[in-house]
Amino acid sequence: MLILELAAEEHAHRLLSRSVLIHSCFEIWASGKSMVEMHLNFKNNLQVAKPYEKSSFRIRVDNYGKKISQATKLDFINVRISCNVSQSTYPN
Repeated sequence: MLILELAAEEHAHRLLSRSVLIHSCFEIWASGKSMVEMHLNFKNNLQVAKPYEKSSFRIRVDNYGKKISQATKLDFINVRISCNVSQSTYPN
């Protein structure tokens, strides 16, 4: 993963238009040393999501190197949506 700081979204579009090997590009809205810290940082910076508040979206849980049941994936998503953040609720 490569993280770039770009001055404008247009710069990302221009970079992607010139690349053959870039698979995807994401805007990082929050980060933290733990899920709890990341969630709190996001809650303190909600204005970044304001332009998208009426947009539809999809949450996808990908796992690599281990199997996670569909029920566990749904629990993982529901915990984040409900904002009921507890370190013990996140699967390893």
